[in-house]
Amino acid sequence: MKKNTCLAFAMMTLFVLPTLAQEHTRQEKREIKRNIKKSMREQQIPNGHNAYIIDQKEKFKVIRTAKPNEKEFRELCRQGVRRMIIMDGTGEHEQEFAKSDWAQLHCKGFEVVYNCKQETATQLSKQFLSFFDEEVRRAQTHHYGLAFRCSKGSHRTGRLSEYYMAKNKGLTDPYEAQRSQRLHTSSDITTRQLYHKTMDAQIPALIKYAHNESCDPAQMSCVTEEKDHQG
Repeated sequence: MKKNTCLAFAMMTLFVLPTLAQEHTRQEKREIKRNIKKSMREQQIPNGHNAYIIDQKEKFKVIRTAKPNEKEFRELCRQGVRRMIIMDGTGEHEQEFAKSDWAQLHCKGFEVVYNCKQETATQLSKQFLSFFDEEVRRAQTHHYGLAFRCSKGSHRTGRLSEYYMAKNKGLTDPYEAQRSQRLHTSSDITTRQLYHKTMDAQIPALIKYAHNESCDPAQMSCVTEEKDHQG
């Protein structure tokens, strides 16, 4: 398979945009939070690093994760992962694990199909999302697991996960998506707080893009058109 080159991304979120999440009562917010936590318990991979199965059907799986150590990489292989999208540019990490005798026996065909450092403050591009959608279709067609990660599995991973849920699982509520992203965020307080406003601006736009709805750049950080470039 031809490896994908790094893709350009869209506009930098350098200003605070209004949060466009739907209005909810306190009771509704509590119920949304409970449901997300319940799903997280059901989806969590016990031997993974901030790793969750967000979709599956027989051998097809979509997994969001943080950067794994070798033991955690083996668990991803056991889950059927054979393709990975890596958004912090450290794909050689998994590539080295894949060279081991164990992986050659138990994880044949494993491939890093994307290995570029994305910036959290920069919204995703149409080109990258098209590439991601195609990788999902390949995994569905050929019945294997597709995993994606950044470093901590929080922000870059979180926004792509919410896009996937909107595109493939019917997610429409920005508040639910924003809350899900935050609940999946690393326990590091600095990391938690650093990009909250950025994610609040990006995630509603990703939901709109997933549902082919128009986006107002004065209201949110819209997905934009960018050309491919070598990483």
